[in-house]
Amino acid sequence: MNPKHKFFVPREQISGDKVALYGTDMSHIKNVLRLKEGDSINVMSDPEAWLTVQISEIRQDEIE
Repeated sequence: MNPKHKFFVPREQISGDKVALYGTDMSHIKNVLRLKEGDSINVMSDPEAWLTVQISEIRQDEIE
């Protein structure tokens, strides 16, 4: 299944196979979309380079 939620993230938020989401993206994922650990989203930092990632952990200040 292809996730329909897409987020643009700065390159520095991607480290190896991990993506860290903060601020308004984190708030939107938690409070508006109500996504949970195990759900998938698409992220992009470079043009035409979408990555499909799975939410592994939702913390108070960060989503990984």
